[in-house]
Amino acid sequence: MENVKNEVKQNENIETYAVLNPRTDIVENQNEITIFAEMPGVGEKGVSVSFEDNVITLSGKIHMPQFSSEYKIAREEIYEGTYERSFSILSDINVNGISAKIKDGVLKVILPKSEKAKPKKIEVKVE
Repeated sequence: MENVKNEVKQNENIETYAVLNPRTDIVENQNEITIFAEMPGVGEKGVSVSFEDNVITLSGKIHMPQFSSEYKIAREEIYEGTYERSFSILSDINVNGISAKIKDGVLKVILPKSEKAKPKKIEVKVE
């Protein structure tokens, strides 16, 4: 236990903060693009999604747990940080229809395609 105390003492003045790239899956069908991003530790108030100039940016903030003064920290590995990732979207998107929700540390963003971006079947006439 003494080694742990010394390690914490040596590191107590180091500010622990990180910017992380969340792992993502992006899937697409004829109607929409869906992005899944892993953001463990991020709550609904700590997440944001923005879409500008065909670039979508996903952000989420991780907060360090707070302990009452009756506890002494023996080891500290949980840190504050921010998830951030941006993607260029090549399809025309219905910006007013974008939706996002976070559940169990996974952010799901749905980007509906505009009508002009959806594939169209062209009827071929026979003469």
